[in-house]
Amino acid sequence: MKQIGADIRNKCRAEIDEYVNCSAETNLVMFKCKNEAKELYKCVRIYQKDAATPEAQQKVMEERVRKGESVLKEIHL
Repeated sequence: MKQIGADIRNKCRAEIDEYVNCSAETNLVMFKCKNEAKELYKCVRIYQKDAATPEAQQKVMEERVRKGESVLKEIHL
């Protein structure tokens, strides 16, 4: 899953940079950077949908098995 997040960050790097630059310039981020936030959200949603396909989930499971990691979600009590 960490790899999926890293892939999304790489694919949406331009949108992330635009949002970060906008937010660094103002204290009213919620109002001033609305367009940048929308563009970032759209980009992330595109790649999140791709990551939720059964094929992508199978790829994650195969990678975990190959690395000897748990294929079950870790539960911390």
